[in-house]
Amino acid sequence: MAQKMSVSNKRNVKILSRKEKDERKQQVLKLYQEGLPPKAIAREMGRSMSLIYNIITELKEEGKIVKEKPFENIEVRDAVIMYMINRKYTDREIGRLIDVCVNTIQNIKNKKERLTDEEINKLLRKKPVRLNLQMQCT
Repeated sequence: MAQKMSVSNKRNVKILSRKEKDERKQQVLKLYQEGLPPKAIAREMGRSMSLIYNIITELKEEGKIVKEKPFENIEVRDAVIMYMINRKYTDREIGRLIDVCVNTIQNIKNKKERLTDEEINKLLRKKPVRLNLQMQCT
């Protein structure tokens, strides 16, 4: 049986079965619902951001994703950012990993009140968020 070739005929293209596509879509949905932003999902799955955004768009059209932001609760987002600041992540790394702009990070750094690690953990236990903080930013 002949392999499918891409339009440019430069490389072979693997055609996924319906089952494989559905499994990939379910994995994206699970990670997105756990709080990972599209950029981090793409990194974790080893796929392109455009593919992940296309899958998320499909999931929204199907009604499986209704919220727009990975963090519905700003208090939790701020706690995650403080957690990362406490662990000496750079603003750029934080922005890339959780999909927030540098201004948001700076605003949190400038807050007079700082949460301790214990307070952050307590807050995150109430509303768990899954982040892979071991990722390397490039």
